[in-house]
Amino acid sequence: MASKPDVTLLVKRNTVKVQINDHQKYKAIEVIRFIEDQLGEDSVLACVPGRDFFDVTLINHDVAKNLANDGLLADGAGFHCKFIESRIKVVSFMNIPVYINDKDILSKLKFWGVIPVGEINRKCFDFQGKRKYDGTRFLKVEFPKEVASLPYATTFDGVSYAVRHNDQEK
Repeated sequence: MASKPDVTLLVKRNTVKVQINDHQKYKAIEVIRFIEDQLGEDSVLACVPGRDFFDVTLINHDVAKNLANDGLLADGAGFHCKFIESRIKVVSFMNIPVYINDKDILSKLKFWGVIPVGEINRKCFDFQGKRKYDGTRFLKVEFPKEVASLPYATTFDGVSYAVRHNDQEK
C-alpha cells in the first residue's frame, strides 16, 4: 500500500499530466491500474481525462515526483508524465538529416534560452529487424519563466526544419 496521503488532498503539487494519445484504447480505469502497479496500491486519488492526457492526482508529492521523473511504463509502451505546472517540455526537431550534429541542436536551444535536462534521442523504426533513424530528434528541456514557446521552424545549413514541443503556443 502507498504511503499516507497529504493532509490537503487533491492539490496541484500532487497532480501529474500523463500523455495518452489513444483514449479509445486506454480509459481512466486502465491508467489507474498501470500507475498503481508501478507505484503501489491506493497511490492514485483521482484520474481525470483530457483530450490527449489524463490529470492524475496522487496520494502525496513524493509519489507524484516518482511518476513525473520516471514516466509510466505499461502495456509495452512508455507514456510521458509531467507535473501540471512543470516548465519541462519535450522538444522535437523533425526530419533532421543524420549529418546534422547534436551540438548544432544544443546550440539552437541555448540561443533560445531553454536548458536541456536530458539527452538527445533519435526516433527509430524497425526495417527488416534493424533500427533505422527517421530524422526526428527529441529531448526534454526546461523553459525559463520568460520563454513560453519556441519557433515552429529553424534552419541548419540553410534548410528549414520543423520544431515542435508539447503545449506549443502560436
